[in-house]
Amino acid sequence: MSSNAPSHQTPAATSESAPASAYPRSPGSSAAIAAARYEEAALQRAELEAVKRENEQLRARVKELERCLQRSNDQSGAGLVTPTPS
Repeated sequence: MSSNAPSHQTPAATSESAPASAYPRSPGSSAAIAAARYEEAALQRAELEAVKRENEQLRARVKELERCLQRSNDQSGAGLVTPTPS
């Protein structure tokens, strides 16, 4: 059979090989799926925003601690040798 020839399958064979998404859904079912996806996306977006806020707060805290450390090192004078990473 050539690849351009139309396929002549029986309805039973077609329905057995067709994916579940090929079957028509009721409008209520599609709306429920869309609403669930939208809700999931909204929850993920909210979680992402919360993580971004936390990240910014942590960055600010790191900067604050770096300033405190620098002031402490400046006040201690040249008497202390700061360790160097190896």
